[in-house]
Formats: sequence, structure tokens, C-alpha cells
Amino acid sequence: MNNYFKKILIIDLVIFILSLLIFSWISFNVSTDINLHAEMIRKISDKTILPPANFLYYLTVYFFSFFETNIDNLLFSSIFTLTIALTAKFILTRKIFQYYNQNNKEIRKNSYVFILLPSILLLFVFSLPASNYYLGQIPPNVWHNSTTILVMPFSLALFFLSYLQLIKPSNKRISTLVILCLLNILIKPSYFFVFAMVFPLLLLKTFKFNNAMWRNLIPVFIGTLTTLILYYLIYSLSYGNQYADKASIIIKPFSVWSYFTPNILYSLVASLVFPIIYIGFYWRDVFKNLLLQYATISYLVAISLTALLSETGAREYHGNFFWQSTICSYILFLVTTLLFVEKVAFSGLKPLKNKVILGAFLLHFLAGIAYLIKIFNTHNYI
Repeated sequence: MNNYFKKILIIDLVIFILSLLIFSWISFNVSTDINLHAEMIRKISDKTILPPANFLYYLTVYFFSFFETNIDNLLFSSIFTLTIALTAKFILTRKIFQYYNQNNKEIRKNSYVFILLPSILLLFVFSLPASNYYLGQIPPNVWHNSTTILVMPFSLALFFLSYLQLIKPSNKRISTLVILCLLNILIKPSYFFVFAMVFPLLLLKTFKFNNAMWRNLIPVFIGTLTTLILYYLIYSLSYGNQYADKASIIIKPFSVWSYFTPNILYSLVASLVFPIIYIGFYWRDVFKNLLLQYATISYLVAISLTALLSETGAREYHGNFFWQSTICSYILFLVTTLLFVEKVAFSGLKPLKNKVILGAFLLHFLAGIAYLIKIFNTHNYI
């Protein structure tokens, strides 16, 4: 093993340990979904409640607890599960940087600056404060919602492998996409909603109506069928519903979002300063770069679902249609960072616009550090 790969492994280990420390502190000092879901697993094991239809997070934590349902055991297992997920998210982010720049000698030569550093910083970027630090914002990272944290590496893998399928189609990769769709749905189907709408559009643009398009729609067909089964279980049969009333999904524009923020536009812009500034300066990339098109359209679809959809009943203000926007926000931040690094490797930071873009990115990073400090100081993620 050469010196470079040894250093990579050390960095992976540092990210693992840092994630372990953060999730350990949050789990035992802040009331979050991590605690709520651990309690749910205990009740499922005791047969007090039924498991939710999207059961995979709960099963994973139960498995890593060695089927012990003491609440502390479940919390330790939750911490381990989330640490693995965040480390996997970092490794995937790094590998996407490496793959995308495999032919760029300048970036490969300075990989610590152009690959490792941005991959680390992306784990901490957050929305800039608006009317609230978190509520009403669409941050690219969250530290409290366990199912979103676990599904993130699978959503990231689905996004990038489906992008590769658009530029380098492979029949073997279709089965991988099917598995990733099912994993996404069975953990948290939020990102699959976006994928099922955006990927077919890009397939149509790339392959028209030929056989390649229909073959590559197989993951979408299988995933959509699975999602409809989950919808029937959750909303028609109320399977695993922890509330007394039945719920449904309705179109109710801006109802939930306006509940969390008095100024939706301000909250949205504060969440996207870096991508907005990058696209503002390099707007031509949107028309010539497929990866940026994919990320941008995905975000627009995700934010539209957030704005338009709501649940009825007790879950109306749980904000369950915000999560796909958080996932797509991270993807958009990743892609714009990827392209910005490419620009900096070519022209450096001398152009004023590059300095402005870098400044915006660093503001998001500092906002993420400030948000973590806020959680530690207040014992509250809101």
C-alpha cells in the first residue's frame, strides 16, 4: 500500500471518529429522531406497535444492537449506524471527485487540495441563517434525522450511477440501480420521488424512444411499484401508523413551508447562496454540463414537492416532504463544488468571480460549524 492510500485511510478513520463523537454527543444530549426511532424499535420488538412500511433503518439498528432492545444498546447501535452512513457519504463524495477528475492531471497532482479538502468541507456546509437557523431552511446536511442520514449515501450512489448510465450505458449497471432504488425506498423514499421524475426525462433526452431508454426505465418501474405498495400500506391501511387518525397526501401549496418560516423566498435563497452565485457566474455550464443539469433539475423538482405537497392529520407539520430537498441540496452543492474546483484548477483564484464563489462556499461551511456549536450549547437542533 503506497503512502497516498495510507493517508486516505487515515482521513477516512478521522471522519469516522469525528462522526462517532458528534452522533454520540447528540444522541445522549439532544432530543431528536435518533432517540424517537430507538424507542420505536424497542416498541416494535415488544410488539407494542407494528414496524413502519419503510422498515430498513429500524431493522439495521436492531441488527447492530445484536437484537438487544435496552434503550442504551439501541442508542449505541443507532450511533454506529449513523457513523457508518456519514463515513460512507464522505467516501462516496471523495470517489465522485476522483472519478470526475480522473483525466485532470492538475487536480490529480494536487488531490489533497482539490479532492480531499472539498470532500471534507462538504460534510459541514449548511444553510445561512434566515428567520431561523434551521426551521424553514433547506440545509444540505442534517444531524438529527436518522433515516435521512442513513439514506444519503444510497441516494448519492443512485444519483451518480444513474448519471453514468446516461453517459456510459451498461446493462450490468441496471441491476445495481434497481437495488439502489429499493434500498432508498425501504429506508426513506424521499429521493426516489425525485429520481423517478427526473431520470426518465434525461433518458428521453439521451436515448429518445429506443430500446436503451426502455431498458433503463426498469429501475424506475420496479421502484414505482414498490413505492405504490408502501403508499397503500401507509395511507390506505395505516400500517405502522403511530397516530390515531388516517393520513393522506394532498396538494396544499406552501402550507407547511410557511408554517416554519415567515419568508419562504429568503429562507430558500439563504440555503443556496453558493450554488446560486456559482450558476450566476458560470450559467453556461447549466446548458453544456449534464451532471449540473441533472443536479439542478433534481433540486427544482425536490423543492417543488416541498412547496406543493402536504400530509393530512397528525403528521401535517412533520415536514416529511422537506427531506428530498435536503438530499438534493447536498447533491447540488457537491456538483457545483466539483465544477468550481475544476475552474480553480484551471484559472486559479485570480478572477474576482472565483474569489466571490469561494467566499460563498466558506460562508456555508462556517454556518455549518456555527450550527453544530449551537446544538452543543443549546442542546437543541432547532
